[in-house]
Amino acid sequence: MTRGRSHVLSGVWEATLKLVLWGIDHTLIATRGVGREIFGDAFEQVTGTPMREQAAVDGMTEPVIFRRTAELHGVTSDRTMFEAFARRSAELHR
Repeated sequence: MTRGRSHVLSGVWEATLKLVLWGIDHTLIATRGVGREIFGDAFEQVTGTPMREQAAVDGMTEPVIFRRTAELHGVTSDRTMFEAFARRSAELHR
C-alpha cells in the first residue's frame, strides 16, 4: 500500500491510504508452467473433470478463465464453484 495525502482534521492527522493492484501476467515472473499445472489440479479437484485444455488467459481475470475453461469441458459453473476453485488454487500455490 502507498500513502496518499495526509490531512489535518480537528488537530488530528488523518492519512489517506491507497491500495494499488496489478496483474503480473508473466511480466515480472515466469512460472514455467507451474501456474497452469496448479490451475489444472484445482480445476479437477473442484469440478471432478480432468483439465484437457485451458481457456485463453491473456488479459483475463481468474473467474473468466475458470468459467471459460469449465465451458470447454461441458461443466456448468457458478460463483460458488469458482470460490471453491480459488481457495483450492491458493492452497496449492502455498
